[in-house]
Amino acid sequence: MHAVPGEPRRVRIEAVNSTAISVEWQAPLDRQLNGVIRGYQVHYALTDNLDGDDRGHSVAGRIYDTMNGSVYSAVIVGLRPESEYRVHVSAYTRRGDGLPSRIKRVRTKGAGASSMHFSDIFTSSSAERVIFSPVSVCLSVCLCLSASLPACLPLYVLDALF
Repeated sequence: MHAVPGEPRRVRIEAVNSTAISVEWQAPLDRQLNGVIRGYQVHYALTDNLDGDDRGHSVAGRIYDTMNGSVYSAVIVGLRPESEYRVHVSAYTRRGDGLPSRIKRVRTKGAGASSMHFSDIFTSSSAERVIFSPVSVCLSVCLCLSASLPACLPLYVLDALF
């Protein structure tokens, strides 16, 4: 009987913004593959533990499945701003789920856009309207310009235009 895969190695987690994290890892050691890796599962859960003690329990657990054994990274979106998550990665073969990596903790960034007001946005004679996307979907603020430019450009691109 074949064993399941060993744990993924060198798992790195980083908060991308207030609602997303980036997760990267390496495959289990060759001697621990135990078959063909069919994919990886990134398990993530909001934790209720505010003091950093590992005895805190996780709630609202979810799984992101790469469905590809050659993919070694994932970006998890739709997370809560300024919240702590516990994350681990596991490989799987046709025999089943492998051993999970060590649990890592990450805290999403603060929602800077939540404190933004219309007065914070500059105006220009060529500006037609300002569009705010909901924080849970996208944190970009777009300024729609005249028809001669693309319909909606991210604010950081607009800095170079004016």
